[in-house]
Amino acid sequence: MAKALKTFNEAKHRLTAAEVLSHFDLPDIEKAVATTTGKTDEETKAAQKKAKAEATKARNAQLKAIANAKFTFRVNGRILLNDSGFKNWWQKSYTDERTAILELLPSGMDGYETEEDESSRRITPVFPNVNKGIPNSGMYCPLASFDKAATKSFGLGKHTLSLSLRSSERAAAALKWLLQDRGSHCKLGEKLVAVFWAVAPDRQGTPVPLDFASLLNEPDALQVRDFFHNLHGHAAVSPDSARFYCAILSSPKSRITVRSWHTETLGRATRKTEEYFRAVSLPNVFHGGALTVSTLSELTDAMVPPKGKSGPPSPAYAQLLETALFGRLVPHSFLEAAVTRQSLEFAKGKADDDKGDFESRLRARTALIKLYFQTNQNILMNESTHETQRQSVAYVCGQVLAVLDKIHNEAHRKSTASSPAGRYYGSASSTPALVFPRLCKLARIHLEKIENPHRANTLDCELASLISQFSREASWPRTLSLEQQGQFAIGFYYERAPKAGGLAGSTPPDTETASPDDSNA
Repeated sequence: MAKALKTFNEAKHRLTAAEVLSHFDLPDIEKAVATTTGKTDEETKAAQKKAKAEATKARNAQLKAIANAKFTFRVNGRILLNDSGFKNWWQKSYTDERTAILELLPSGMDGYETEEDESSRRITPVFPNVNKGIPNSGMYCPLASFDKAATKSFGLGKHTLSLSLRSSERAAAALKWLLQDRGSHCKLGEKLVAVFWAVAPDRQGTPVPLDFASLLNEPDALQVRDFFHNLHGHAAVSPDSARFYCAILSSPKSRITVRSWHTETLGRATRKTEEYFRAVSLPNVFHGGALTVSTLSELTDAMVPPKGKSGPPSPAYAQLLETALFGRLVPHSFLEAAVTRQSLEFAKGKADDDKGDFESRLRARTALIKLYFQTNQNILMNESTHETQRQSVAYVCGQVLAVLDKIHNEAHRKSTASSPAGRYYGSASSTPALVFPRLCKLARIHLEKIENPHRANTLDCELASLISQFSREASWPRTLSLEQQGQFAIGFYYERAPKAGGLAGSTPPDTETASPDDSNA
């Protein structure tokens, strides 16, 4: 019998789903519809529709029960998996295949060995899986499952790719390595993780280090500065033609799910990342104006209420990552969310126990708005954009409000919720003509209260220089569009923040019209 079973299995015969289901008495939907009639045509159609729904429900219930059941075979009354001859053959075949795979790996290493298990020759203790690194995966996250229905790929229906044991074990070992290397993965909130790697075409598949990967979620000022200044040095090691790959993964049902997949040349991905860092770098009010890079998490968190229970949606992280690496357009809804949160949080003001969260969220929202203009409109906006300031009335309005806020706070020797920014930010950024004339009159009273004459004169000159562009009261714009409100927010931030001294000593880039394919990083 063992010989017969061995011959059967070596023949590679596989039972199809239809062959298996033929052994079960499932409801016949077509038959149920055909045998249902009524007194009239309308009654017949109604009865057939009801019969079809009932038969479908009953069939699905049985299929679900079948899917959750476990089956085995009996040969001459004996359970197949209890036959020692068959079990020995199966074990030997499995061991031979794994040994052949191990011989292809360098030095016997498989990506699963530990210091306590140096002599291990196992590739995986169970079916190829990743035991950590995939959000919500727990301690066991396989690439596939034997007891679950096949995953349907988006847009491909039931067309899924079969995966051999050799390929799955290699993929699991590579994925585990990527999730352990700090420069090869990036967590995106609580549900997603991105892994990326590059391969130089002239190095026979040798991976290329990615220096910028770890900066996306944990930016370091000195490293970002080096990234700005060393792009050509990085490209010398990794030619522009090197292929760059990125996959965004999750595990909603204890199986690895690929949410999105991207390929690009390493040179272009590096340039897009440099442009991204340039956009999200803003003066830090706590560090004398030195540029600070907002992380992906800070950008997404800035679009939702602080300390909210639900947090930002997972797709937002993935969309911003794709913007950082591939120049994907920033959704218009992100601009709307940032502008709306700006008005709401200024109206609410700082919390009594605030430890810098208010300013950090303000910086992140402004960075997100800057990223929108740079990516979607090829406009780089910063404090040295004199041409943009002259052309954008909204930008100047934001500067005016910031100066008015400084005057009020100097007069009262502290920042209060009743300052112009706290009380009027929303209306000033949407309907300037209704707010600024009155605020400018109040500013004269506050200037007289400032004890330091030199400081009062400096602020008076700053305000006069800005409002000189509005020759008469009617020149204040009546309304500002959503995008103009975004420009207002940028002008407001740069005017109120300390003048940027550069990122760890570097000089901030001048604002200019960006070229999407500019190769001179």
